[in-house]
Amino acid sequence: MKIESVKNFFKILRKWWLPLAVVLFFIYLMFFDKNNIRVRMEYKNELDSLKEILDTYLKQMKEDSIKIEELTRDKDAVEEYAREEYGYKKADEDVFIIKTTTEE
Repeated sequence: MKIESVKNFFKILRKWWLPLAVVLFFIYLMFFDKNNIRVRMEYKNELDSLKEILDTYLKQMKEDSIKIEELTRDKDAVEEYAREEYGYKKADEDVFIIKTTTEE
């Protein structure tokens, strides 16, 4: 009886060896290869976060290029920017900076 079951197993194996090999190969690729599903998901998450950062930088570049364009065209805008960002003042004027704190 053992010999017949072994013969039947080899008959089935001879008939289905290729689909079985393909399935085992895909299981190996999905779970045991160095680029398995977990690693691919980590790469996808990292790529998504880098795309978000790229969008942020592109938006900032657009805003900065608009500001540079404005500063190259208008001399009053340069003076206003210098006063706001760097605290510049004219020689004959006094500037008082008042900082307020918000309490929560």
